[in-house]
Amino acid sequence: MTEGVGRRDLPGSSLILIIDDDVDFAEATATVLRAWSYEVRISGNGEEGLALARELRPALVIADVLMPGRDGVDLCRALKQRPETHDMPVLLLSAIASERDMDLSAASGDPLWLPCDAYLAKPTSFADLQRVIERLIHRR
Repeated sequence: MTEGVGRRDLPGSSLILIIDDDVDFAEATATVLRAWSYEVRISGNGEEGLALARELRPALVIADVLMPGRDGVDLCRALKQRPETHDMPVLLLSAIASERDMDLSAASGDPLWLPCDAYLAKPTSFADLQRVIERLIHRR
């Protein structure tokens, strides 16, 4: 993540599940989210993350696209296909687009290609991350 806004307390506390095989990125993101008053759980892979999402019913799932085994897109499809998790917001956050100089944010929401609720390229600013999280959590 790139520099952006400083700490800003958000109303209420909500559970956010981060699913990313990059432990350093997941921990850094969790630290920022906790500073914003969110409760955070971390999973290092898609299979475990899917099970935790079903069990914990977080207010938001933030998942990486490229992970070994079940990737973020497949994870998102699995969540959107189940009645008990279909309305769970999913933010895909990945370096795949920035490495290829693509903007995938417009494709988010496409149930076949990119079924997530939002997409941000890594690195992202704290301000952009906060804006998207607030929009996704408060739309529920």
